[in-house]
Amino acid sequence: ATPAAVRHRQGDRGIVRNATEFRRNPRLWLFPPSLGSAKAHLCLRLSAAWPFAEVRVIDMFSECYYPSFCRLNPDMTVPVLEAEDKVVTGARLIADFLQERYAGDGDGRLALSSKGPALERFKALADAWDEELYAFSGSRRPPPSRPTDRLRLIRLRQQCMTTVEDEASSDEEVSEDELSAVGGAPHELPAIGAKHGSCELQELREAYIRKIADLQHLEEVACQRTEEEWRTTLQQNRRALNYVWRAAVELLRSNGPGDTFLLGRDLTSADAFFVPILRQMQVLRPGDLRRYLKAHPVVLTYWTRVQRLEEMQVVLRSHSRGFAQPSLLNNFLPCQLLGVRCGCIVAPELPEEVEERIRNVQAELRAAPS
Repeated sequence: ATPAAVRHRQGDRGIVRNATEFRRNPRLWLFPPSLGSAKAHLCLRLSAAWPFAEVRVIDMFSECYYPSFCRLNPDMTVPVLEAEDKVVTGARLIADFLQERYAGDGDGRLALSSKGPALERFKALADAWDEELYAFSGSRRPPPSRPTDRLRLIRLRQQCMTTVEDEASSDEEVSEDELSAVGGAPHELPAIGAKHGSCELQELREAYIRKIADLQHLEEVACQRTEEEWRTTLQQNRRALNYVWRAAVELLRSNGPGDTFLLGRDLTSADAFFVPILRQMQVLRPGDLRRYLKAHPVVLTYWTRVQRLEEMQVVLRSHSRGFAQPSLLNNFLPCQLLGVRCGCIVAPELPEEVEERIRNVQAELRAAPS
């Protein structure tokens, strides 16, 4: 499977699509250690939707591959927001959706001021930084595949196999129903309900196929990457981080009296994108954060202040790796990883036509512009 550091920005851009049912109270799906989840969570808490919203934690090693979540988000990534008649994925699009439909005090005032473009520019800069690449800043080459990566592929293939088997069962039921309904002439009366179920299973199977192909393609790319290419990728990510810090420093220095946050006296989605970056630096490379803060005292003052805020404390605490442990332990993740290492948990053999479809999708990905 694919090393975390090479699954670069997979699914981060996100999509907005129509939901199958209207949801009055917004619901956010997240995985606590995820940077995108922390951004989306903070944006939701700062929005006017927060008093009637709900947050769900999902296990990214198995639960996100369940058919129920795959139907919600075929990319099987987080964060995901269900609100009104829309399903929105990716932190940036979720922030934009909340800003448009449920703007909080900070974003609402910015929309009426000259600082609106500055907000969009800052979110774009913050969105370009990849925390997983940052975690491997000191490595000379991409890290090898890990048990967690192999577990993801195994779970995907298991779900795909279950869908294939369910699809075959559905086809058999359709044939029996049709035969009994028309006395042996199945072509005369289709079983509409069963056909609809079969169509849904085909869509699920295709989603699993594309996800498997995507992960295997990224693994293939990682194996072919040279040390020079890897070093260039890390340098580009470091530059992206420097751009974020430079923009934050400029915004804070341009503030007037009483303006304590990035874009004034109110927290905005710009802060919701910057604070999780500081938190990830603190967790992944604390010495690096200390160096940045020493070089930029204005950000040190800002960071000290925002950590005292209740809403920030809740989000920063809940988006620690420790907060995700109960969910992972409930799903026996340590036992699953041991099973992967020992070879007790293995991927099933998929039908040849499914493997052929996976290979075809991988070929499409190879041919696509990088």
